[in-house]
Amino acid sequence: MEHPPADDTVLVLHLPCVLPLSFEQCTQLLRKREDAPFPVLGRYAFPSDDTRKYELLLDIDSLLFEVNAAADLIRSFFVLLHKHVGRPIAKKAVGKKLQEILAAAGQDTRWFRQLDNHRNFFIHNGTPYIAVDLTRTDDDIYDLLIMKETLRDFRDTAKFLRLSDLGLIVRRFATMKPALQEHLIGLFK
Repeated sequence: MEHPPADDTVLVLHLPCVLPLSFEQCTQLLRKREDAPFPVLGRYAFPSDDTRKYELLLDIDSLLFEVNAAADLIRSFFVLLHKHVGRPIAKKAVGKKLQEILAAAGQDTRWFRQLDNHRNFFIHNGTPYIAVDLTRTDDDIYDLLIMKETLRDFRDTAKFLRLSDLGLIVRRFATMKPALQEHLIGLFK
């Protein structure tokens, strides 16, 4: 078996060095913002300075960008390793193959689409608005809602996302590693 070209090696080194730092930094920034919640006035409104709102939105944008970039790097790495062992896979087929591997391992793959939709909204399509989810106040649980438009009715969950949904996307991304590692190691057997 021949060694991968130098540019492939750079990609391999880039994955383990960049990803943990980026995710950790982004999630720490989001947690810091969550730990100092917006004070709720009455039942429906809260004061907030613009800096705080923009920092939160920038953190969310950064998180979505980093997770998406990491997923792209993994797809590229996947293509390179398949090519290296003589079992090439088309770039267009990689996403589907990754989802098949994860589904076979019993993992929920809906986060791929959610990540793509949320990232595209933040990067290309919209101006998000912030609200506080008051549906679980009896349990003293509040969640930030990032609305994709001005809303009075929150039954259509496609029109907003919860900050906790972003955490779920990151956790699902992080838990895919063992299944993908097993598949990639299997290529060399």
